[in-house]
Amino acid sequence: MDQNKSLTICSPQLGISPYSTLGGEVYDREVLKRMGELGAKIEVLLPKNRPFSRTKNVNVSFAPIKHIAPPYLYSFVMLPYLFKTYKKNHFEILRIHSHFLAIGALIFKLYKPNIRLVSHYHLDHEGILVNALNRLLLNSSDLVIADSNFLKKRLIMKFPRTKNKIKVIHTGVDQKTIKPLKPNQDLIKKYTLKNQTVLVFLGRFIKRKNPQFLIRLMEKLPKNISLILIGRGPEQNNLLVEAKKRGVADRVIFPGPLFGKVKLSHYSISDIFVFPSQNEGFVLAVLEGMSAGLPLVLPSSGAFPEALENGVNGYLVKPNNLEDWSEKIIKLTKNKNLRLKMGRTSRQKVLKEFTWDIVAQKNLKAYKSLL
Repeated sequence: MDQNKSLTICSPQLGISPYSTLGGEVYDREVLKRMGELGAKIEVLLPKNRPFSRTKNVNVSFAPIKHIAPPYLYSFVMLPYLFKTYKKNHFEILRIHSHFLAIGALIFKLYKPNIRLVSHYHLDHEGILVNALNRLLLNSSDLVIADSNFLKKRLIMKFPRTKNKIKVIHTGVDQKTIKPLKPNQDLIKKYTLKNQTVLVFLGRFIKRKNPQFLIRLMEKLPKNISLILIGRGPEQNNLLVEAKKRGVADRVIFPGPLFGKVKLSHYSISDIFVFPSQNEGFVLAVLEGMSAGLPLVLPSSGAFPEALENGVNGYLVKPNNLEDWSEKIIKLTKNKNLRLKMGRTSRQKVLKEFTWDIVAQKNLKAYKSLL
């Protein structure tokens, strides 16, 4: 492809809301925005009246239906749009994030085989239907972008035909917005955190993300350690009950889901980012903790070692091992200089490897290599 020619990408989406904190939606929103800023022309279809931010070179159209359930039906809603958009703009790339849209993408590819189909894969869901759709989608794709080397290996094991078409591009973070700040004294006073070392978790309260483990962990930790759990979800009541049962409720803070400056102010009063999830791709929340200048304590499993260098910007610990987690957290609690040094390294690693600008540039380069 002529490198001076602008690339046209069609990307049907279930959502790219500027208010969303869902990992997949944030990823698509930020990457599409920045590829547009880099000169690519982006055509997006959203369900009727879904929110979005106006962005350079990103054109948004709406489907006639607002609520699409189950989401698989969106494949059929988007098909007329794909043909209409192709007739008008002759896009070169059809970009699909989710297996929800696999059927529509595959039907379109049958009629337009010269279009390059790019599939983004972020979390290894299980299930007969999911695996069947992903097998069809990924085997028919011209390029598969996985967000970690760990996920790439999982994909090759499940779908061997994808081996030579997978490219790893990690996710990113907005380093200009999420950055180290001076501790918010009003919040320290509000939560009675003076002379406390503060752990922070950000994510949905669901079993897969394992916040219940942190409640059990708090029982093992000294009383000068507190925990902020940012988020909400179906496990919240269970977490509250468990915290009271274990006698740590006075050291566990539930501020709810936080956004913008309020979320940043809570990072500012935190000392260590913790995330004990049992099944993840390359987690955006972890990159936020790094960008905020915090050391990490994460499981040694999955893709976490691709963000955390053990002993350098935090510690990799045995999954669900209370003794290992408590040992590393206590070590960081006792050594403020070590925490600060690791936190600075986290921030430097983000600036070098994990900004959204870097992610968008890598995606665009990969797309252009297909043409």
